[in-house]
Parts: sequence; structure tokens; C-alpha cells
Amino acid sequence: NPILHYNAARTLGGIQRQAEAIPHLKRVTDNPEVRAKEKQFFLEAALFLGRYYIELQDLDRAYGVFQELASDFPNHGLARFCLGEILFLRKEFGRAKEELEKSLLLPVEVSLFPVNLGKLRYYQYYMLGQCHAESGEIGTAREMFQKSMNLHKDHYKSWEALGLLALREGNFAEAAMNYEKAIQAGGRTGSSYANLGLAYGKMGRFKDAEVAFLQALELNPRRLEALVNLGHLHKKNMDFKKAIGYFQNALEQAPHRFDIRLALSNLYF
Repeated sequence: NPILHYNAARTLGGIQRQAEAIPHLKRVTDNPEVRAKEKQFFLEAALFLGRYYIELQDLDRAYGVFQELASDFPNHGLARFCLGEILFLRKEFGRAKEELEKSLLLPVEVSLFPVNLGKLRYYQYYMLGQCHAESGEIGTAREMFQKSMNLHKDHYKSWEALGLLALREGNFAEAAMNYEKAIQAGGRTGSSYANLGLAYGKMGRFKDAEVAFLQALELNPRRLEALVNLGHLHKKNMDFKKAIGYFQNALEQAPHRFDIRLALSNLYF
């Protein structure tokens, strides 16, 4: 009975046993009668199948599922979004952008497949922003990130993305402001603190930079860029002993990094 297999799969997926759920879903999606006569049921089972493949990091099989769904259901907004998402995860940013833009124009129907509409809309704009950034379309990328704000609690990622764009352009005050907002919005991540420290350092706010780098290390004592930047920070302040300590710690993690060895050789000299 396909319904029993579907419910077994959903139960297994609910307790994080996706690998065991997949064979049950395939008993539904590979059933020719379901495919021919129960298209909505087939669609929902296939959406779960693709999601479980993503959760298992099997992006190739997920791509196969969502590509077929988008072909069979070209006007289904969620199918288009899922194809855009898997293309984004595969770093095929040009194709991902096309599918995500299509998904924005299509309705998302209410069904058994659970959809958080705010989260869906957020990631449509967020991933589009990342795709435009990868294409060098910085103005459009910023517009997409701004549109994503306040749609879902994950919007700190958009502040982080805006911070990185500003950092790359040398707008360090703007970068610092965006990373501060990311942290205030719940994005207390090592990368946010490390990049905030970098922006502070470029602005000459060395004490603030040190605090931000130390907060990054508190979250992950092995965060390489925080160790390296702390080394450079103490080198500028002529505190060579502390600088050497941070660079040595960094070198233990990345012995191939010639820039760390060069910094250490200058310090020893």
C-alpha cells in the first residue's frame, strides 16, 4: 500500500532516519499507478525524497528528483524552488538564478508537504542575492538581500552577506555595521565575529578588533582567520610575543600557509 510506505517514510524522516525512509518513498514514486493516477500524491512523495537526499548530502540524486519534478510540474512554485535550491547547492549559480526567479512568479499550493511560507520567501531572495553576487551583479545582489529582511529568523545571513560585499569593496564602516546587525539578529557565528574584527582592524579600531577576534575563537578555538588576524594585530601593536603565539597556533593547523611562515620569520627577525 503506497500510503503505508509514505507514512513509514515520514515517520522515519521525523526521527532523522532518512536513509531508511528513502526506500519507502521510492516504493511510492516508482509506482506507475501512483505516477499516472495520483499526481499530487506522487509530487509530495517526490518532494520529500529530494529533501531527504539533500539532508544526506546526496546532491546528485536530489538534483535528479527535482529536475524531473520541475519538468513534470513546470508551473508548481515549490518544485521550481527546490530545483533552484539544489542548483545553488551545486554552485550552478546561473541556472539556479533562472529557477529561483521562476519560483517567485508561481503560487505555492497548500498540501501535505509542510511549507513555512516566510522561510521559503526568505530563501528565494537570499539565494538569488548570492547568485547575483557570484555573477558580479552587486547592485541586484544587495536589492535581493534587502528584500529578504524580516521574512524569517535566518535573515542574519543576509546581513552577513551584505557585510562581506562591503568588506570586499573596502567599505569597512559599512561592513562593520552590517556584521553588527547580523550578530544582533542572532548570527553569533565565528565568521561574523572574525569578519567584524577584520573590518574594525581596517578602521584602526584595534581594541574592538581584538575583542571580536577573541569572540570568534571562543566559538571555535581553531578558527584560522581569527588566529592569523590576531597575530597581525599584535604585530602592529609591537607585542611580538603574543603575535608569535597566535601565528604558531595558526601554523599548527595550516603548515602549508606560506603567509603565516613569512609573518613568523619577520617576527623572529
